[in-house]
Amino acid sequence: MKSLDTDLAGINAKGQVPVFVVDGNVITEVPAIAQMINLLAPDAKVMGSGQLEFIRTWGPYVRPFRFTNESSAEEGIRVRAVERLHQKFEMIESKLSEDGWAVGENFTAVDAFLLAISQWAGGRMGVDLEAKYPRWKKLTDRVRALESVQSALAEERSIDEKQKA
Repeated sequence: MKSLDTDLAGINAKGQVPVFVVDGNVITEVPAIAQMINLLAPDAKVMGSGQLEFIRTWGPYVRPFRFTNESSAEEGIRVRAVERLHQKFEMIESKLSEDGWAVGENFTAVDAFLLAISQWAGGRMGVDLEAKYPRWKKLTDRVRALESVQSALAEERSIDEKQKA
């Protein structure tokens, strides 16, 4: 098996994830990937009900400085952004089935992306989505159980350990 570093360098010149390939086109930025997923599964509205809703939900948390000139206001913007994100997480939770995949009967990129969102929320926001949302947890457990995902996560841990050393 090739190293994930080598494989990624062939797909993404940055040599990092995320990488999403659609019809031979490589997409490497989270907002673009999320929007593509939303476009591919519009009825699911997994990422919101359109571009503006999606952007308004994530932007204030990730870059609160874009919404104020006062650094003292940034924390308040982040707090409000987390509240709005939870509204979206609750909407996603309500659409997930008890034992299926996020969109239909088969594993899709949306399932993988929901695992990524869960990990980002925990690491970046300190929010344990899987503890708060049981259907989301069932889904991410199913995704983590996939051999390809286990392999990718193991490779990611290996890369992290090498970078720390």
